[in-house]
Amino acid sequence: MVKQQCLFGTLPKTKVPGRHFLYPESWRKGVKMTEPNRQSEAKEERIIEIEIERLRPFKEHPFQVKDDKEMFLLQESIEKYGILNPLIVRPVPDGYYEIISGHRRKHAAEKLGYRKVPVIIRVLSEDDSILNLVKETIDYESLEVTHHDDMRQVDEIVNLIVETVMCKNDKILIASNWYPASLVKKNFLMLTYSHIEYVLHCMRGNTTKVKNIKKYLLAALFNAPSTMNGYYQAEVNHDMPGLVR
Repeated sequence: MVKQQCLFGTLPKTKVPGRHFLYPESWRKGVKMTEPNRQSEAKEERIIEIEIERLRPFKEHPFQVKDDKEMFLLQESIEKYGILNPLIVRPVPDGYYEIISGHRRKHAAEKLGYRKVPVIIRVLSEDDSILNLVKETIDYESLEVTHHDDMRQVDEIVNLIVETVMCKNDKILIASNWYPASLVKKNFLMLTYSHIEYVLHCMRGNTTKVKNIKKYLLAALFNAPSTMNGYYQAEVNHDMPGLVR
């Protein structure tokens, strides 16, 4: 087995036809890199290799995978170090798997000529799939570390996002305006760690009584992508007026 240095330490290189993957030692310990029986997937999580043609995008996924600068950098990283983070997938009929997390990694690997990618298979319902997608998108694990004391509010926000995305209505009320449900769902599924942090910051800075916290959060989350940068710029202008030209 060949060793290769990277930012995360020494990783073993596993050869597969055409390409290679790199896995941390902790991932490979006791891991059999073969596809498990689907009946055992709920009991045991393992990293395995799945053919790219057997992967399907998650139907609720809002992002358009683009061949932009970030994609180029991701391809460079994968070409140099391999796929460090396995995709999260769930089994669907006819032997295929739906991607919950890792659409960009799959696209980058495909462009590099990979025939297989490392995945973790999770047996998830539709609700749980969306919950996992939301937590991955907002980097829930990092929020647990950086905002440990705010996790009750974070969980309320996560539940509200999932509830909104699962809504079956054609329109959703935000503040006093009705918006197409598709637009609201897309905005909510594109919320990131920074947007959640911004909403928490706004809630801490709010000095007026909030009569309807759900209505307040819906509006704050919906508007976060369009108001966050302007809000922080206004804060900088106020605190450091000397920087304003």
